[in-house]
Amino acid sequence: MIDFSGRDEPAQKVMEHYAQRYGDPFVVGLSQGAASVVAPEQATGAAEFFWWMLDQSIADGESRKTLRC
Repeated sequence: MIDFSGRDEPAQKVMEHYAQRYGDPFVVGLSQGAASVVAPEQATGAAEFFWWMLDQSIADGESRKTLRC
């Protein structure tokens, strides 16, 4: 489980935004603190999501899309 403290709320909202766009229920659960990585396949899936999220955030920035948290 990813533990977001109160000061990390904007980061959690950004992750949840991209998790919803990614569309994987496990990743959405991670972003909401409702799921944990317990298997190697889940760790691989989470890593793939984070790389995808990085690419998407760069593309969003280049196209001047903003996300307000």
